[in-house]
Amino acid sequence: RVSGRLQHLDLSLFPVIAVPSVVFSCKTLVVLKLTYLALKNISFVDFPLLKILHLICVSFSKDSDLLQQFLSGSPNLEDLKVKNFSANAAKKFNRFSKLVRAEVDAHLVPLQNVKNVEVLVLDGIMRFEIFPLAKGLEAAVLAYTQPVPTCISLHLKTCFIKQYSGFVVQFLFAKYIMQNANYLRTLKFCFNCSSEAYKNPLLRDAMIRDLSSCRKRSYICTLSFE
Repeated sequence: RVSGRLQHLDLSLFPVIAVPSVVFSCKTLVVLKLTYLALKNISFVDFPLLKILHLICVSFSKDSDLLQQFLSGSPNLEDLKVKNFSANAAKKFNRFSKLVRAEVDAHLVPLQNVKNVEVLVLDGIMRFEIFPLAKGLEAAVLAYTQPVPTCISLHLKTCFIKQYSGFVVQFLFAKYIMQNANYLRTLKFCFNCSSEAYKNPLLRDAMIRDLSSCRKRSYICTLSFE
């Protein structure tokens, strides 16, 4: 039995231990963090007060719409983290009007549903998820830029691009950020130390030179490299 006053629940259990289904209809929960869990027999999720939802390394049956249930049953989320979640992607849920921070696997949570957040961390994003298929990457970038998501044009102030190797799609994405983020202050590149471009000083200098020469929408934007 779950207390009617329970507001914060943080569970990290061995996967064979089942979480009682009553947990998922606890209407007083404000914070729910589940890590390394296997969930079973959950038919209903109702978290009207939930503000923080973290689901990390949570598994469920392949045919489950559990993520869909979690997001549909949590209309007031402000902080969402979904990582290594073994279930079907969520596709049918409303945009979160109060969501401030999202850290998600891009194939699980549609980007259009989190595009207005102030802090967005993406894992597992693929080229076709950044730029729709088109004739050539430049054409794809042009197709993608209308309209520019408000999280980029109006809210983005700091951006980190990890494992940068100088690939064309990475360069175009960085260029897109620089040209469309009105209030960007810092764009930081963390190089992929195992890439050939990083190991070769001439190629590395060329990468930095190309990035530095891009036009920036924000006049206070500075680039940093490490």
